[in-house]
Amino acid sequence: MSLSEMEAEGKLQPQVSSTEELRNLRENVLRNLQDASVEVVSNEGRMESAYHAILLSARLALRVNEYRPDNSGNVHVITLDSLQGTLAIDAVKLRYFQRLRSKRHLILYEGAVEVSDSELETARNEAAQLFRQAVEYVEGFRPGLFAD
Repeated sequence: MSLSEMEAEGKLQPQVSSTEELRNLRENVLRNLQDASVEVVSNEGRMESAYHAILLSARLALRVNEYRPDNSGNVHVITLDSLQGTLAIDAVKLRYFQRLRSKRHLILYEGAVEVSDSELETARNEAAQLFRQAVEYVEGFRPGLFAD
């Protein structure tokens, strides 16, 4: 679904983004990617960090388009769904991200969910790949934004 279609359905609202906001989102993604690699942390904690890196990468791509999710309480779902309209993420990958969101929710609120080493590795790899895509996408809108 395109971002304009999501806006027409009331899922997205226009909102101007700032250079500082976009840079802060990038830094937050990098921090979460690093946290997902800290081996003394449980797999569940590391997967949560990988999920947050995915979510924040999606938000970065959304915010450079000057949209934000509505306040319906489905902010994570909408943010992840927006990846189809920003980074052209396919339906299979979107379903994976939504399953990861659900698992993170269970970890956070139910506490009795285990994350295998392979699940964690997949989440970390997907997070890193999505971040690279998001940065490239943002730089297409605002060249030099992340020049350090």
